[in-house]
Amino acid sequence: MKAKTISTNAFNKPLFEKDLDYAYHTKKYVYDIKQHFGKNLNNAIYVTLYRYLLDLSLHSKKSHENRRSTLWLVSTYFNEEFLVAQTIIHDLNKHVHCLNTYHSSEIALLIIASKFHLSPSQIYIMIDIISEITKIVKYYFMYPMDIHSPTTHSFLEHIKLLSYRIVINKYDNSNIVDMLDVFKAKYILAFQGSEKVASFIQKKYRFTLTKTEKTFLAIHIQTMIYKSEHQKTDF
Repeated sequence: MKAKTISTNAFNKPLFEKDLDYAYHTKKYVYDIKQHFGKNLNNAIYVTLYRYLLDLSLHSKKSHENRRSTLWLVSTYFNEEFLVAQTIIHDLNKHVHCLNTYHSSEIALLIIASKFHLSPSQIYIMIDIISEITKIVKYYFMYPMDIHSPTTHSFLEHIKLLSYRIVINKYDNSNIVDMLDVFKAKYILAFQGSEKVASFIQKKYRFTLTKTEKTFLAIHIQTMIYKSEHQKTDF
């Protein structure tokens, strides 16, 4: 009897133990995603998720790229999407060999792209901006950011929307001129931090934050940092 040839190339080993109905699982997972985040998602997620599952049918080298650099950022800044992605991976692990949290971050990126109606490459830029703004605020104020704090959550939600507007080059021109001078005079340090962020964004992304955007950013900085230290704010 002829012995079976065993491949020594791990990257050629199929991840799936048996054939998977990709179309069925894609439809099931997108339904779950829409139940969680609402129906205002880009329907392109049917295509991107279907293709992703097909790519997982082989243990490809490409699927490992950039996982470690994005996992922490995605799970931290988009934790809700990451947790939903983890439930998908948990279900997929009934059919495959070794999916893990890195795969969760990749599926979370597809969900985020669908929510914002952006391409994955644009989402990477958004995540970079969020990370950069967070670092500026963290080190400028020497603030140990607690991602579980409600005020930090509110701050992160705000800079997600700000990063989105930067990516699509859309300005917030809400009229809050009457508020501007009051806040600027009262919360000097928060506005200095806001100006530092605005200067960085202008230099790197050629996007000029409006007075409104700088004011809202300063308000979120003030609330997050100084409320966390149990100091009064009068918003």
